[in-house]
Amino acid sequence: MSPSRLEARIATLRNQVRRLLALRGLSWIVALLVPTLILLGLADWGIHLDSIVRLGALVCLGGFAAWLILRYVLTPLIVKFADLDIAMRIEERWPGLNDRLASTVQFLRLARDDDRFGSPALRAATVRQTLEETQSIDFREVIEPRPVLRALGLAAVSLVVAATFIAAAPDLSRIAMRRLFLPFGPDRWPQQTHLSLIDGETPRKVARGDAFTLAVAVGARERVPALARATYRFDDGETQTESLRAIEGGIFRGRIESVTRPFTFSVAAGDDTTSIRNVAVKVVPPPTLKDLTVRLIAPPYTGLAPQTMAPGRTQIRAVVGTRIEVEALANKPIARAELHLGEKTALTPIAFDSARMGLKAHFILTESAPFWFDLLDTEGFKNREAVRNEVRAFADEPPRVAIEEPAHDRDVPAKALVPVLFTADDDFGIQSASLLYKVASGGSEPTQQVALPLWEATSDRERGAAPGEASASALRLGSRPAQPHAGRDHHVPRRGP
Repeated sequence: MSPSRLEARIATLRNQVRRLLALRGLSWIVALLVPTLILLGLADWGIHLDSIVRLGALVCLGGFAAWLILRYVLTPLIVKFADLDIAMRIEERWPGLNDRLASTVQFLRLARDDDRFGSPALRAATVRQTLEETQSIDFREVIEPRPVLRALGLAAVSLVVAATFIAAAPDLSRIAMRRLFLPFGPDRWPQQTHLSLIDGETPRKVARGDAFTLAVAVGARERVPALARATYRFDDGETQTESLRAIEGGIFRGRIESVTRPFTFSVAAGDDTTSIRNVAVKVVPPPTLKDLTVRLIAPPYTGLAPQTMAPGRTQIRAVVGTRIEVEALANKPIARAELHLGEKTALTPIAFDSARMGLKAHFILTESAPFWFDLLDTEGFKNREAVRNEVRAFADEPPRVAIEEPAHDRDVPAKALVPVLFTADDDFGIQSASLLYKVASGGSEPTQQVALPLWEATSDRERGAAPGEASASALRLGSRPAQPHAGRDHHVPRRGP
């Protein structure tokens, strides 16, 4: 084998080493970059990375790839591998060469008349011996294949994992790559969660002072997020955030205890931040009675004139049997109204005007009890705190009668005239007066009771007097009952009329 053949073999080994190093570098690039791409795609899919974050990730990924290419691909291709270094590596593999290969490589670079490394004859002998010894040696065995195989194995595993993801979700894989390499592009992840309002539990209009309830449902068979938040924005610029309560079945609920001003609300849960945005809620006044007029009509026998209570007066005192008439004006049209008397609901119907804002009702007072109205307006809202009017009923006591004459029991002869004088008074006047008596002769039983009319209120009216005028406080009458049968003595007991 000639010296040129030895140099050619070393050059071939050098090129082969360069190719293997480049292959190893490319394998490491694949083994490191592919998992990184997979992790970035999974992170973006799981938490939907912002465009700026994806841009930063892309820049970092590009820098990492550039470093890997420079370190593991370009450097092996650019860096020179000297023949002497390769010869020394071969001698490490075959120690029996005893440094003759390295010496031969150096001798081949010297001129024939250069005696710095010994005589030309000795150098030539060394070269011949080296050529003979290396002729049967395969220099390729000096290459250690395990680093290259390890890198190729890791790259293959990475590619298999990537292929698995692509085969399982090709659309999502394409979206992930486009979102990574075009961070400001139009691609969006398909939503895994779709929110919708439960209309029956989420009103768009609330009466002032009432509670607002919010109910949100996740689509059927969709992923239920662990957290949902509602953001309330009021007209004055104030913003409030509430964590919604999770209910079994993919439902989230929220609540504002008392609403006093209009607002809008938005709900975000999982990857759905757009389905429920800026939903407006109006606040309307609840139904209430602006003007309430109470009129008392006492029973006719009392002689009392009808009385209208002063506005705002809620304490009423009236006699049992008084007719209480109520007129009121609501602040908005009323769909239904109920008059409550204590624990009961009045049976008398409530009359409305054509606009259903004015209402009338009445009832007969039978006992002490408060009364108030429950209102339901045409929008479906109820009055919250109805004004209660307390009515205290008192009974009309029976007239009081005092007999002045006779002063005590007495016996009288037959055909005697018995004068009777009594006084009667009443809170509301006396309607009529009659004398009731019985006559007993000797030891016989009393005769049947006799009623002797003495006075009627109608007789006063016929004379032009007001009802009960003559006896508003007291009535004083005298009378003589019909005479008993002649010829016998009689006993007159003192009894009331």
